[in-house]
Amino acid sequence: MAKKYDVIIVGASFAGLAVASRIKSGKVLLISPEKIGKNCKSACGTILYAVEDLNLEQTVLQVHKKIVLHTSRGALEYFLEKPFCVIDPQKITQGLFKLGKAEKTEAQVLSFDGRVLKTNKGDFQARFFVDASGPQSVLSEDRPSFVSFGIETILPYQEKGLHFWYEPKIFPKGVFWLFPQGKTSRFGVASYQGKTNLTPYLDEFLARFGLKVGKLHGGWFPHRLRQPVKGKVFRVGDADGQCLPLTGEGIRPAIIFGQKCGEIIEDVLLKKMTLRQGFKQYQDFVLKRKHSYEILYWAQQSLISVPEFLFWPFAWLVSKKRVMSFMLRNYLKIVPL
Repeated sequence: MAKKYDVIIVGASFAGLAVASRIKSGKVLLISPEKIGKNCKSACGTILYAVEDLNLEQTVLQVHKKIVLHTSRGALEYFLEKPFCVIDPQKITQGLFKLGKAEKTEAQVLSFDGRVLKTNKGDFQARFFVDASGPQSVLSEDRPSFVSFGIETILPYQEKGLHFWYEPKIFPKGVFWLFPQGKTSRFGVASYQGKTNLTPYLDEFLARFGLKVGKLHGGWFPHRLRQPVKGKVFRVGDADGQCLPLTGEGIRPAIIFGQKCGEIIEDVLLKKMTLRQGFKQYQDFVLKRKHSYEILYWAQQSLISVPEFLFWPFAWLVSKKRVMSFMLRNYLKIVPL
């Protein structure tokens, strides 16, 4: 017989854990095929205050107060009024897990008919289901169709600032990055077109630093919002395409949308609202940002398509302190804490 819970959350990364952290009533189950924090696919960069809001500052590996954009015409520096940071994915996800009261089981989802969730560890039923399983979106028949793809390796290297390379002649419609995290750094490459054969590009990029590719991680990350409610399932994080277009920032949106989803579920459990009202409130909360997501998507598609001689003046203008301050403030308002 199926084991019964009040809430079942499929996926135990940032989105699923954020949902669970806000539910204090009823029986909650987190289902994930792996241990919490293992094989994290994220580049692990986010804004510092999002980590501070969780009281998980001890998970920060390095704080960065500037972004450096490298192009064939030179490098531009963007100073950040609100610092960003690189975090330890295992420590922060384990910290998030401790904020909630959910049970955790490691299992593979086999099927879901809207009522019973079948896994290789048995069958489960719940009043509410949350799909936080990433771009696989295992509780839905459809998958995100607008996706980028990236890979990353961690190597011994020390630097300051978050570094990006935009070099369309070497790698069209994509970007390289270097995220320092103390004594090591994250080196990565991503294709906005979803191109997957990226190792040769990463090899060439690392050769500039006298380095070679180590253990790789990465995968797909959606860059366009979908429907946050599908049938009787809440969709959170990459399962709903909540990763921000252009920047690829996914941790902060996953946490903020996840927390809101968890708060709504908690209110439904406490009978402060009906499930139908909960679905509507969550859908309205997410889709309120749809226009801003579309603007970022348009900017992404435009900037990776324009010639370099047109890209450079725009990038130079944004590097000016007042312009950067204005754009960062409005960017952070898209998904505010």
